[in-house]
Amino acid sequence: MVLDSRPGPKGREYVKTGIAARSARWQGAAALAFAELDLLDVGVRQMVTDGRVSVDAQAETSGPPVLIITPEAAQTLFSSPLEGLSPGAAGKAVQGTSRPSGRPPRIPPAT
Repeated sequence: MVLDSRPGPKGREYVKTGIAARSARWQGAAALAFAELDLLDVGVRQMVTDGRVSVDAQAETSGPPVLIITPEAAQTLFSSPLEGLSPGAAGKAVQGTSRPSGRPPRIPPAT
């Protein structure tokens, strides 16, 4: 399932992905991809891409795995522009694996 953030009165806004992912609406989804990586603060985005952000895996087992991707990455999953898609539009089939590491990521010492 790919979810994007459509502009509202304040433009595009970040969705609280953890809360959204736990909704009963998405319990049957293989994964949720939120097309909003570009909305994260630059520092937070760097922490995400460096692997320095982790989640409490036990608390997050109630919903599907969550991916935070760019709108450009989301666009590659569809053959039509995201702006013109209706809810429920089928995209390309993708395949992957997701598993918790069981340990927090290594964080380099502060300099």
